[in-house]
Amino acid sequence: MTYRKSFIEVLNFKLPESPPITEYLFFWPETERNWSQYTGGEPIISHLGLPHSVPVPIDFNFVPAFDETVHEETDEHMVVTDVFGTRKRIIKNSSAMPEYLEFPIKTRGDFIALKERLNPLSPERYPKNWHEVAENLKKSEYPVYAGSRGPFAFLRDFIRFEDLMAMFCDEGEFIGEMTDFHAEFSCRLWDKMLDSFVPDYATFGEDMAYKGASMVSPAMVRKFILPAWKKINSHLRRRGIRHIFVDSDGNTEELLPLFAEGGFDGTYPVERAAGMDPEKIREKHPRFVIIGGIDKIAASSGREAIDAEIEKAARLYAKGGYIPSFDHSVPPTVSYEDYRYYLDELKKALLNVTR
Repeated sequence: MTYRKSFIEVLNFKLPESPPITEYLFFWPETERNWSQYTGGEPIISHLGLPHSVPVPIDFNFVPAFDETVHEETDEHMVVTDVFGTRKRIIKNSSAMPEYLEFPIKTRGDFIALKERLNPLSPERYPKNWHEVAENLKKSEYPVYAGSRGPFAFLRDFIRFEDLMAMFCDEGEFIGEMTDFHAEFSCRLWDKMLDSFVPDYATFGEDMAYKGASMVSPAMVRKFILPAWKKINSHLRRRGIRHIFVDSDGNTEELLPLFAEGGFDGTYPVERAAGMDPEKIREKHPRFVIIGGIDKIAASSGREAIDAEIEKAARLYAKGGYIPSFDHSVPPTVSYEDYRYYLDELKKALLNVTR
């Protein structure tokens, strides 16, 4: 059985003969550097033979992109304008979040101007040899997914966060205009793909929660974001996509019912440091697919803590609809030896479930 078939069986709440063990969000750059003495510089995912999902190569960003510009550079940092028209300060040789200084949408006029770069039918969005690519994706041994930013992420990526929060309170009509535009863009963008190829699943990045709660209230999510989710996801399901996931860091517990109502049937990475508990999610949402949930901080604390995480993962896996993975990228605080131990013991535990 291929990894692709095993992965899809888990999404359908079945227990395949071969558990689909992976690292869904890969490894921090610092982890790659720290472990290079063991990997010989080969990417860890390849060195360990970990399977992975394959993205459909569709460009959902600005076409044409903004010109990248370096405004300032020192030994420690750079100030740049990126391809999204965002000015930011980047710390060199670090995976730390940049400091965002300026965003492309400040007024409704800015949004209208950006629409010219968001034509979903721009031919540059698909590879020139799209039909050949689609045929190869159909034959893939790995799960194939189509991914994009969600409507909340569309707002958050292009509007200064403090201004966006005020807009939810003071400019609701404008928020609705932008999320409706993004929903229509998403539907039209993927129609060309769906005319010739249906991926195994779709995923939307939202990142809409703090450590303790949603960035905006569930009531505001229901009013301003839920209609866009419903529009996008109902369209994708009509076109044949069976599984649709939402990606958000932070504590999304209060949003899970809205995710389900909006047409999502799974979530990741289930961040434990933010108070997310995958076993509690399974109790409250027994048919919600969960990817992630392995506590990266606990996994940095030694093998006794790793064993506890594996026991929890096995309990969840036995109930179906769960793919174990770290609750975000594997950090450099996890040693190479302990990670190899984790993989070996996890495989044994999941195989015992299926016997």
